[in-house]
Amino acid sequence: MHWPPWWLILMWIVIVPLGVRMLVNPTKGWSRSRRDWAEDHPGDADSSGWLAQTELQALIGLLAVAVCTAAWLAH
Repeated sequence: MHWPPWWLILMWIVIVPLGVRMLVNPTKGWSRSRRDWAEDHPGDADSSGWLAQTELQALIGLLAVAVCTAAWLAH
C-alpha cells in the first residue's frame, strides 16, 4: 500500500483535530464568534442556533475527510 496523497495527509492534520475540537468545545475553531452570531440573530437569545451551526460545520469537515479517505482506500 502506498502513502496517501499530500492533500489527504493535510486534511488529517488540519481538519480532523479542528473538527473534533469544535465538537468538544464549540467556542474554538473556524466558526463565527458567538457575539457576531448574536448581532445577526437577535431572537436567538441562548445561542442554540450558533451551537447547531458550529456542530454542523465540524461534522461536514469530518465527513469530507472520511469521504476522501474512503475514496483513496477504494482506489
